[in-house]
Amino acid sequence: MGVTNIHHAHQVLSFAGREQAEQALIAYFCKDVLLVGRSFAQEEIDTFAGCLRSPYRDRWVEDNGQGITQPTGSDTNNLIPALYTSPGLHEERRARYLQETPKDKNGQPIELAYIIVVRGRSGALYSKIRVFYSIFVVAAGMLEEASQGFPVVFSASMLKRDIPRLTNRELAIRKAESLNTLIQAADEDEPSILLCC
Repeated sequence: MGVTNIHHAHQVLSFAGREQAEQALIAYFCKDVLLVGRSFAQEEIDTFAGCLRSPYRDRWVEDNGQGITQPTGSDTNNLIPALYTSPGLHEERRARYLQETPKDKNGQPIELAYIIVVRGRSGALYSKIRVFYSIFVVAAGMLEEASQGFPVVFSASMLKRDIPRLTNRELAIRKAESLNTLIQAADEDEPSILLCC
């Protein structure tokens, strides 16, 4: 069996929701990666909650047990980074392809956001949280991190309106089992933040 060649960012999303792993090569950068499609359990979401609540985006943060701070340096990269794509990225991609943009009960489009957590060799010590507002841009962001040797260890879709609410530590971060569950929450005054992952 050969190695999958990645020529376009959207190819990364093809693993979302498939529960499998495969070695691939980012052709342009000649960079090996491991593509992993998988779901995340609530317990795993709980381990990422501290860094997800960080007010800092697109930069390295450190969870020192007392809270999230910005370190003076950055993490070091891995030889072969892994890209974890969750079902939250798959379902939205399919909806976009079918031109079925989710709508709320008033017929208004429900805007989604996509969040990824990037880590390096230090494991959970340093993390980088990135937020995207396009399914295609999140795929490009994942490739960008991988090209630099950094794995994307978590990915999810969520309601765009909840991005500012992430820093509120009083709100629970819960798993939504499907994109439909996430869309239904848009019509309700949901007391927690839902992630489709």
